[in-house]
Amino acid sequence: MMQNHEQERGRGDILIVDDNLSNLKTLETLLSNEGYKVRGAPNGQTALMIMNNQPPELILLDVRMPGIDGFEVCRRLKQTPAIRDIPVIFLSASGEYEEKVKGFQNGGVDYITRPFNSDEVLARIKTHLTLHHLQLELTLAYKEVEKQVEERTLELVESNTQLKKEITERKQAEQALENHREQLEELVKERTKDLEKSNQDLQRTLNSLEQTQQQLLESKKMASLGELVAGIAHEVNTPLGIGVTGSSKVVDLTKEIRKRFQEKALSRQEFEQFLARCQNMGEIILKNLEHAATLIQSFKQIAVDQSSELKVSFQLKKYLKLVLSNLTPKFKNNNFKISIHGDEEFELVGYPGVITQILTNLINNSLLHGFDGLSDGAVEIHVEIQEEQVIWKYSDDGKGIPQAVQAKIFDPFFTTKRGQGGTGLGLHIIYNLVTQKLKGTIRCESQVGVGTTFIITLPRDPA
Repeated sequence: MMQNHEQERGRGDILIVDDNLSNLKTLETLLSNEGYKVRGAPNGQTALMIMNNQPPELILLDVRMPGIDGFEVCRRLKQTPAIRDIPVIFLSASGEYEEKVKGFQNGGVDYITRPFNSDEVLARIKTHLTLHHLQLELTLAYKEVEKQVEERTLELVESNTQLKKEITERKQAEQALENHREQLEELVKERTKDLEKSNQDLQRTLNSLEQTQQQLLESKKMASLGELVAGIAHEVNTPLGIGVTGSSKVVDLTKEIRKRFQEKALSRQEFEQFLARCQNMGEIILKNLEHAATLIQSFKQIAVDQSSELKVSFQLKKYLKLVLSNLTPKFKNNNFKISIHGDEEFELVGYPGVITQILTNLINNSLLHGFDGLSDGAVEIHVEIQEEQVIWKYSDDGKGIPQAVQAKIFDPFFTTKRGQGGTGLGLHIIYNLVTQKLKGTIRCESQVGVGTTFIITLPRDPA
């Protein structure tokens, strides 16, 4: 800050007042070499004339001079308004305390005792010049502020009448606003009551929708079980039909043999042939009945798993194969193939019935959407363990899902087969079962014309 002032104003204009020419020349030389503008006066009277005609920025004033001494010069200086702010530094060979006090009482800002140190003199001069410059700037700033205050005061006086008028108008406006606010409050109260009633109606509607959605989910769950029943019935009908046919044949043969025996027309050869045919038919009947019993037992297991909410430990791949065996009729009349890959032995802690629902809905999705309009295709299922997670990938090589709708496929009631057998709940059910029941994740990767893969990641033992 001080350096900026010195650059703007130069080093400073200094007046030296001393009756000793040697002292005067010494100081003039010292200050001139430092870049100051220096003027000299040999006595007090000359100094006062110079001060009034061309005021310096700082005065070095000798105390003891003939005629008017330094103290009197300073006193007269301070009585002249135009120059009284010029800083005065007293110079004296005496260091007496009383003399210093008198110098300050007459308006001096500093007191230098001879013999003096050049660096000290320069430092003090620099300090007081800087202070003087700052004081001048402060005075100018103060005057500018005073001017602005006066101008602003005039403006305020002139605007006072207008302000009073505006205040009156504002009070009138405030009263109008208050009246309007009261009206608005009344309207808000009425509207709030309407909104509360609407919220209650909306809540009842939301509850009804949630109940309906839950019923739809349960219906879809039962439909999934029904499809398994239909598949089992189809599979069981075949061995049971063979068994009934074989049994009927044995009954007919037995009647014929009984009749021949009663007529005493039965030969040993005919009896042996009868026994051989009965044995053969019995084996066929037994084999088919055993097959039917196996199918019924597997259905019972799946049905129990479907309705059970208990977590159990089971071998995932084997269980998937069991479920697939009961869904095979869906593929029998088509050239569709299904295969499953993975470790037979690793176990998963979870809900087998949920696995059944997921797989059934995935296969239904492939048949309804992926293979729609196709005469053949393939489904591949891969299961593997990665640390404490089970990765289950279900892939078909069907038509694929367009990129534009992939983000919506897990939304409830979203389907591209509305009115054609699609409910829009199949993949939504899968998503809920995977994320909520099994604490896993599911994502879809699909490319039109290539096929679709669902990647299901499950914890081996969900909490």
